[in-house]
Amino acid sequence: MLKQKSRFRFLVMALICVSSSILLHASPHKTLICSVDGSNDEFNVYPDQQIYSSDSFLHYQMISGLTVLVVNRQTMRFNRLSNLNLLQNSTLDPKKQPEKIQLFNGSCKAVNDESL
Repeated sequence: MLKQKSRFRFLVMALICVSSSILLHASPHKTLICSVDGSNDEFNVYPDQQIYSSDSFLHYQMISGLTVLVVNRQTMRFNRLSNLNLLQNSTLDPKKQPEKIQLFNGSCKAVNDESL
């Protein structure tokens, strides 16, 4: 009887943990459109690319981890670091060596996914 109560409590606690983590993970995040300083380049950042968030920063991972984007929540300014030299060849020309590390700065704005 005691084992059944323990199993039941464990099952209930496990369900609560799973439910709360699903609700936290499924919280609505917006897609970001980010503009690179000094150019007309823009890129989109999608909610499923977010890997971490804190009160101050949002962290995103793109291109299978070769690019990391950190956005300041207060200012919506970003730093984007790409370590493309981990690839076997250039992303622009397969006959060339991979590009060196790239660092971009700029600003982002949140948009509704319906407007994309």
